[in-house]
Order: sequence, then structure tokens, then C-alpha cells
Amino acid sequence: MKIGKVNQTKIGTACLFVNGIILLFYALFVPAFVRGVHWLITLVAILFLVAVPTIYHSTRRAHEVAAKVVAVLFAFGMIVIIVSDLLFSLSFLTAFSRNLAYVLGNAVFVIGVLIIGLVTLKAVFYKWVAYLSIITGIVGLAANLPQLSSLLSTFPLFLLGLWSLAVGFNIRKLRK
Repeated sequence: MKIGKVNQTKIGTACLFVNGIILLFYALFVPAFVRGVHWLITLVAILFLVAVPTIYHSTRRAHEVAAKVVAVLFAFGMIVIIVSDLLFSLSFLTAFSRNLAYVLGNAVFVIGVLIIGLVTLKAVFYKWVAYLSIITGIVGLAANLPQLSSLLSTFPLFLLGLWSLAVGFNIRKLRK
């Protein structure tokens, strides 16, 4: 069975919607002391990895090179998180190494979110989605700073959940 552009878009938007729901649930209902449950973040990373081609195809009309850069940043960030979780569960990594990999993967990912917001501000996405991307990228980068990581533990997850839902909704609307 050949996966066409329409099926790929449906799969990508479904992954973005599921990610948004998971991240909002994680940010709003999981207490901070239970946040060590990394399998949920790994699931989100896998779903984001599946949605990367859909995000690329929907944003390449605005700027081809930037869409490729964003796709590479998203894929690299998610692969770093998935591999670090896998290696940690197999006891090949220490907790410090895994946390360092999370910071690297998250920083690369939110830089991609920031770039996608700046690129799609001109066209493609609704303006509010582009502004949400920019705000999510800035807050996500600030949350990676050691001084602000404890203060901003829930808010970036909440924004990323909203961003995921908004981008999924926007891509779905673009394809109709």
C-alpha cells in the first residue's frame, strides 16, 4: 500500500493532535514530583518524529530552505530524546547524561519551533499560530536555562501542547 500525500497529512495531523492532548495532560495534571515518567515524553517524541514530514510539506511553500532546516532540527531533537531514553533504560547512560541529552534535544526542537514561527509569519499559517510558535520557542529556550528551569517547568509543556494542537488544526485546514 502506497502512502499518498493525503494519508501522510492525516497521519501527521493525528500525531500532532495526540501530542497536544498528551502534553496538555502532562503539564496540567501530572504533579511535578511525578514528572520523572519519561516514557510519556518518549511517546511524544516518537509521534513528533512521525509528524515531521507533514510539517515540512505544509511549510515549504513559505520558505523551502527554512522548512528543510526545521525538519532536520525537529528530527534531530526527537531522535536525541528517543535514543537517550532507550540507552538510559538499558543502563548505558547515567541520569546526568540523559538529562543533558534532554536539554540538547529540547533546545534543538524549540529552536525549530521558533524558526517555523518566524518563517510562517509571512504566510502559510494563521498569524496567531505563528505568534504562538514564536512565544513557545522563546519560552522553551528560556526554560532550558538552569536558572529558570525550576520556575518554568509546566508552562513550556503547556505551550508546546497548545502549539501542537494549533499546528495540527492549521495543517488540517490548509489541506481542505
